[in-house]
Amino acid sequence: MTVPALRVQAAVSAAVVAVVLLLTCWPLHHGSAGVQLSGASADYTVQVRLPRPSAAAGQADITVDRRDHAPVELERVTLAAVMPSMGHAMPALTAEPAGPGRYQTHGQLFLMAGSWQLTVSLNGPSGTETVTVPVAVSAV
Repeated sequence: MTVPALRVQAAVSAAVVAVVLLLTCWPLHHGSAGVQLSGASADYTVQVRLPRPSAAAGQADITVDRRDHAPVELERVTLAAVMPSMGHAMPALTAEPAGPGRYQTHGQLFLMAGSWQLTVSLNGPSGTETVTVPVAVSAV
């Protein structure tokens, strides 16, 4: 190879490494607000706030509202994470009530960095409804 070709190859390699590091290591939370995820089912709207989606144990804050604006009366709320591209599934975390329509989980949701799906299961008097939202998880 010629010297200019080696320089081009080195520059391309360095650029690829930089992009990979940026995508896997750049924290996704922006300030103290964290990441806010939203979704809906037939009867409920759900918001999940993750202070910092990473492969470490943490907390998730879940807010549930009824579409008909009636009081939220749920018997159980769980949060489960799945990484479809790798076939990973984490055990569901049971959320504890934290006020009217508010719930919290504590524990490890994610095994590694990458694209995950969070499923919120809402068990109430009329049955179970689920809301699934995508989330990108950072390595740190």
